[in-house]
Amino acid sequence: PELPDTGAGFVEIKNQALKQANGKTTVTFDVAFDAASIDGQKIVGATLDLKYQYSSVAAAQVASVKFDDPVFGDKIDVWENITSNLTSTGNGKIVMTAKGLSSTDTTVIDANPRIDVAANGKAIGVTLVINQLVDSFVVGFDKATDSPAGVTSLTLANNASVVPELGIDKTARLAGTVAGPKTGALEVSTTKQTVAAGIDEANYPILSSAPTDNQLKVLQIIESADNVGDKAKYGTLQFQYDTNPAAGTTVLSPIVEVAMVSTDIAAFFESNYAKLI
Repeated sequence: PELPDTGAGFVEIKNQALKQANGKTTVTFDVAFDAASIDGQKIVGATLDLKYQYSSVAAAQVASVKFDDPVFGDKIDVWENITSNLTSTGNGKIVMTAKGLSSTDTTVIDANPRIDVAANGKAIGVTLVINQLVDSFVVGFDKATDSPAGVTSLTLANNASVVPELGIDKTARLAGTVAGPKTGALEVSTTKQTVAAGIDEANYPILSSAPTDNQLKVLQIIESADNVGDKAKYGTLQFQYDTNPAAGTTVLSPIVEVAMVSTDIAAFFESNYAKLI
């Protein structure tokens, strides 16, 4: 099952999905905004800098959410002038402006909702086509701290340009598959220790295969929404690990998301690990 939205990031990837047919893989996902405005100023334009394996993508399309035309009553796009560069020779960028922005008549732009609130803030839907069969595909955003630096930004009605907080990478997986174990993966012991203030003051389980102070930070343990009582079997674990082997120094890895299957998942979610959320 999909990892529920963590609330991290004003601009986020949501509803990622992956399907296979006729030797090809289709990946779909939404780009959502937390709100239609920032500090009281409506969003009127966006540059989105997506991150994924560009070389794998043979074809792509972007579709805006729609709203009711205040003049004629039919459905029209919320976002227009969409320019995207998403295929194998591209760089993952999408540029778009709010419908009605270019008109001297403000009727349409005033009625433009910017996002579909009923669809959890969806602004656009993206489809990527890969000319081979893959079981999973990771999509995220290039951050300003990446190299090269990401350029995601939002333009507001007062012409200000803001760099929003960006959501975590999401993995689209083929239905029925989960993230499998990796060879030599570290095992987690039940022993915990308290680390120094400044590292979120959280409890970190010690990694049993680490002779020094390598640690695991459990961020979230989420039970699948379709679980039923004691028969629940599915959930998602999200964590970071210490990448620095030096004693007394902690450098957290990127966030890792693992799908879990357990015959006693209900008990797991009542464990001390769950209490670290």
